Amino acid sequence: MKPKKEEKVGLAEAITSSILSTGRIDLQRKLFCSIQLIGGVALTDGLIPAVEERVLHTIPSNEAIHTVEVLQSRTNPTFVAWKGGAILGVLDFGRDAWVHRDDWIRNGIHIGSGRKYKDSYFLQAQAMCYINS
Repeated sequence: MKPKKEEKVGLAEAITSSILSTGRIDLQRKLFCSIQLIGGVALTDGLIPAVEERVLHTIPSNEAIHTVEVLQSRTNPTFVAWKGGAILGVLDFGRDAWVHRDDWIRNGIHIGSGRKYKDSYFLQAQAMCYINS
């Protein structure tokens, strides 16, 4: 499943290859169930079920993964990446608030519950202020 440098792969193959490269089955299961599509193309009718089906079919049969889920965006996916970048630029936090790869692997979506990220609720509230304005 590893393409040559100049070989082009489809979206499903790229997603599958990226997730499988993590090497940990527990993390792979989390990631396969939390795929999010952003950008205007994410609004295409039927895209979410098509991506779910295609990704599921690109997972090698020797992998113990049987579920793929593309999450529905709660906001307009056309602007999600732009909003995220804009909000990140105005939030009041330093480098110590960054989520590091090892922390994400250990804690996943519960990263904000650790002591290191004790101000995460403040950051979330601050971000929501910008999103809703």
